[in-house]
Formats: sequence, structure tokens, C-alpha cells
Amino acid sequence: MKKLSIVLLCLVTALSYAQIGIRGARGQNCTNNLKQVGLGLTMFMDDNGNRLPAKLDDAKSYVPASVCICPASRKPFIYLGSLKGNNAAVIPVVMDRIGNHNGQINVLMKDGHVTTIRHNARNYQGLLPYFKGLSSQQKAELAKVLKRLDTGR
Repeated sequence: MKKLSIVLLCLVTALSYAQIGIRGARGQNCTNNLKQVGLGLTMFMDDNGNRLPAKLDDAKSYVPASVCICPASRKPFIYLGSLKGNNAAVIPVVMDRIGNHNGQINVLMKDGHVTTIRHNARNYQGLLPYFKGLSSQQKAELAKVLKRLDTGR
């Protein structure tokens, strides 16, 4: 009986680690997809006077649809490309959805880097304090976008 308990404990532990590994791999794939989106958007901006597209679909010849989803949820990324400014390292452009990565969200910034933000937000508006370095005007604009995500309007 003791041996069976030990075997079961080892099996449960191994399965738990396997599940964590799968989630971690999906999180890394999400980051990789966002990086590919960033490369495509950079090429779009190079060809369009350093302007982002009005919507992500407008850049489909630069950004394949296959990389516009988070592998953890199979849902499309959220495009936030409306923010303007020269502080590209802190301007969020594309992000995945709350709930995809257990208290973390992956965000593509305008300069092309991807950051993972640890959060305890229950809705998109709750993410606003996690975006550091934005001007008050940019924060106000982002707040409107996040509110639309929460309310659907």
C-alpha cells in the first residue's frame, strides 16, 4: 500500500510539472507571436511614414493572421495602436487577453519589444496602473480603450 501511495504521488507530481511546462511553453509561444507581430508592424511603419495601422487587419500583408493569436487561448490579440507619442518603449500596441497566463499579460510595445506584466487586475481597466511612463494624455487615451474592452462599447 505504501509503495502504491508513493507511485501515485510521483505520478501526480509528474503530471503537475507537465501541465506547468505546457503552460510555460504556450506563454513563450505567445511572446514569440507578439515579437513577430512587432516585426510586421515595424515594416508597416517603415512603409507608411512611421504610422501604425488603424487596425491590425490593415497590416495583414505584413503580419500573418497565424501569429495574431495567443496560443494559450486561441483568441486574437488586442490591438491598441491608437496611442501616439515618441516614448515608444512604454507605448503598448498589442496585448493578449486577461486570463491567458495566470496573472500575467504579454504586451508588445511600440519600439518592438515584448514585456510580461504581472498583475492582479480583474478587468482591463485594472491594468492601467501597470503601464508606467505614459504621459497623462496617453494614460487617458489608454483608459478609454481599456474601458471599451471591459464594456464592449
